[in-house]
This record gives sequence, C-alpha cells and structure tokens, in this order.
Amino acid sequence: MSSSNSDDVRPGKVTSFPLNVQLEDDEVVFFSWIEYESRAHRDTVNEAVMKDPRLAPMMDAA
Repeated sequence: MSSSNSDDVRPGKVTSFPLNVQLEDDEVVFFSWIEYESRAHRDTVNEAVMKDPRLAPMMDAA
C-alpha cells in the first residue's frame, strides 16, 4: 500500500486535487492505493475487509 498527503499540493486555478475535493484550510487530504497480486487476490482481500467487525461502524448500511 502507498499513501500520499496534500501538505505540499497547491490549488490550481482551473482544476487540481485540492479543488476537486473542496479542501478546507484546516484539512489535509490523504490519498492511498493498494497493489494486489491479481484480481483473485484483490477479491480475497476485499471479502476479508468487508467481514472485519472493526470496520462495521464505518460501513454504509444503505
């Protein structure tokens, strides 16, 4: 997994990541991604994550 934050990203004049997420002055954006071994591995990991009870409070029930 890799992560980046927006502490050194300046808003653009037309478009930029800070503008796109409507970044407030007191906020910092973190962007993360995961590289999986394969689609099958991705599916296995995602299934395990969705079943993790520690994440249940963050899941949208709708």
